Amino acid sequence: FVAQNIVYAEVRCSPANYATPDRSPLQVLTEIRNAFNQAMAAYVPGPGQPTPCHINLIVIGTRQTTGDFRAGISRHLALAIAAAEHWTDNFACRVVGVDLA
Repeated sequence: FVAQNIVYAEVRCSPANYATPDRSPLQVLTEIRNAFNQAMAAYVPGPGQPTPCHINLIVIGTRQTTGDFRAGISRHLALAIAAAEHWTDNFACRVVGVDLA
């Protein structure tokens, strides 16, 4: 993002798609957030260099072709809402939306 002079980005992510029996969607989302927070904190622009990019997250409500799709959507929404209510620092990476494509 910095190389392209982007100062704000919203990254869509689907934590539930990367969950495993040992790693919950919340843990995946936390790892994504931590990676972006570390990248934003580590970047210190020198003279004439671009400003750092602030990154926020949009949680994707992944479609499913079998089973009760309402339960899946509910879980994605609950994850996004819980994260948005918990991570409120405007200067850190946080969840700012949901994509229910």
